[in-house]
Amino acid sequence: MKFIKIILLLAIFGYIFYGFDFSKIDFSKISILSTLITAFILFIGQVVLSIRFMKIIDLKFNVAYETIVISNALNMFLPARLGEVIKGLYLKKFYDYDYNKSISAVFIERFFDVIMLFLIILSWGYFYFTNEVIKNSIIGLSIFILLTILFFNSKIVLKLFQKFEFLTKIYNNIHLLFKKSWNLLFWSIVLWFCYLLSYGSFFDFLTFNQVIELFIFSTVALAIPLAPAGIGTFEGVIVFYLGNYGVSKEEAFLFASVYHIIILLVDLLMFYVLLWNKNLNFKELKGLQ
Repeated sequence: MKFIKIILLLAIFGYIFYGFDFSKIDFSKISILSTLITAFILFIGQVVLSIRFMKIIDLKFNVAYETIVISNALNMFLPARLGEVIKGLYLKKFYDYDYNKSISAVFIERFFDVIMLFLIILSWGYFYFTNEVIKNSIIGLSIFILLTILFFNSKIVLKLFQKFEFLTKIYNNIHLLFKKSWNLLFWSIVLWFCYLLSYGSFFDFLTFNQVIELFIFSTVALAIPLAPAGIGTFEGVIVFYLGNYGVSKEEAFLFASVYHIIILLVDLLMFYVLLWNKNLNFKELKGLQ
């Protein structure tokens, strides 16, 4: 599996740097003001993400925020987004919080993120596809949501899970968390609006529709676990997308890299501030695996 990942990453970097001319990179194209605004929006997104997590499992904001910050930072270094699992381990170790409930909360987060991504894709598809396709997509999404809600409210499924104590606890926790659906949907909308807004502020040379397209493709790329923090896949998708609109590889790579660095810097800055404030070190947190 690692060999396949390495081959894919090499192929992506080969595509990016084939015919690449470093002398054509022009840093003057990057607006300092846009960079600062984008960083601020991403920070606000981090705060909103913490509020949503707080709402899911009834934590104090400061506890939810530090858990999110640590998870985001560790996702940069750990494979397969293991930073998500760290949330439960961190809360268990430092706050004696129920691990099963924490893992259930991670499932809820991902569920609402998938819903938001589907909604954005459907909105984008409205401009490019026939209404019939949109209707079918909406029907498919509605069935998916309905089946998920029914699944976690089914006594039959609960009886099956009761044979495994660990699964039963997670099932019961998710069942309780789904009662907050509308509240969580609201904060998910605010969160994903922040993400979209950050793209709009940084890639300000794109149209509204192009921003949505780029956001969709790059979000999917970041979710592909080829390398920690989506390094390579993120840049590759943006270089490919912008290339279709006449943007040179050098300029596209510059914008992709700077935006990616902004994401990393916002997360890492708050991470190291938190480590200093809590008198922790990276080895302690990595030892939670």
